[in-house]
Amino acid sequence: MQRGAIPRNAMREKEGLTQRKISRREPGGQTLAEYALILMLIALVCIGAVTLLGIPIRTFYTNFNGSF
Repeated sequence: MQRGAIPRNAMREKEGLTQRKISRREPGGQTLAEYALILMLIALVCIGAVTLLGIPIRTFYTNFNGSF
């Protein structure tokens, strides 16, 4: 073996560590997608609530302002 050369099995171990790091990152993308879906669901619920309650709330505040 030459001086300063890296043994072959050490290179394989290094490649294995790299592969493990890459495989560990995959659930992060899945988690990000799940958070995006939850955020989209919350946004849809808020839009639905404003759509259903928007007119009654507007009439309440209009009547409340008119009572002064």
